[in-house]
Amino acid sequence: MAGDLFVPLYVDYQSDPKILRAGPLAEVLFVRSLALCKRTMSDGHIDRAQLVTLTIGLPANGRRAVSALVSEGLWTETDAGWVITSWSKRNRAAADVKAQVQRRKASSVLANHRRWHVGPEGKPSDTCEICYPPTDPNRSPLPIRHGIPKAEAEAEAEAEAEAEAEAEVEVITASSSSNSRRRDSGPEEDDDDRIIEAITRRGMEQARRFATGDVWTYAETVRASLWKNAAPALRRHLAQHPDATVDDLIHHLAVGAVA
Repeated sequence: MAGDLFVPLYVDYQSDPKILRAGPLAEVLFVRSLALCKRTMSDGHIDRAQLVTLTIGLPANGRRAVSALVSEGLWTETDAGWVITSWSKRNRAAADVKAQVQRRKASSVLANHRRWHVGPEGKPSDTCEICYPPTDPNRSPLPIRHGIPKAEAEAEAEAEAEAEAEAEVEVITASSSSNSRRRDSGPEEDDDDRIIEAITRRGMEQARRFATGDVWTYAETVRASLWKNAAPALRRHLAQHPDATVDDLIHHLAVGAVA
């Protein structure tokens, strides 16, 4: 599964005041912890025993780096170890990621089956789990022919691939965001969290409707434009309505209430 996983980082994450105050060694440890948690599907949790491998090459076994991350609020200490503080805000749950991987695998198997193993020109394959589903070992597996036209199968496979490309867009990251997007902890930071999520989701809505090429590029372009032009107005709205939800902010973006 590791080949299907990634942790995107804002290109200017290193300008975040928390990262700057924590120092370069803590920055290395933080980035390593992001990769570890995504690879192990731990939902941001780091066991104390894992610190040995995370701190390879760091002086004093990384103790100062750990203290700096905790002090700056990038890590939160737990009974078992630590948790990346913003992980649940920035990443999908491990169960959701695993389910998506399984859906991709199933879609790939189905598309391959429909393209090569069905219809007038199709030939069932004994390595295809749809042609020959798991059965009692004492029974001979019988090929399943669905009679789906090849052109229809290819069109469905293309649609599935396009849907996967959209699902890949994870523009909110597990790291701290840039200096211009994040402040010290407090109400303003929570406001920026909601604004970033609203702008990101609005960018994806626009990409799904209008993108003719790479969905990621289109969504990122929309997000950057909205951050520049709409974020100040959204902050003013939150100042007047501190309980406004992300959906409320998205509505304002959609109807053009902010510019």
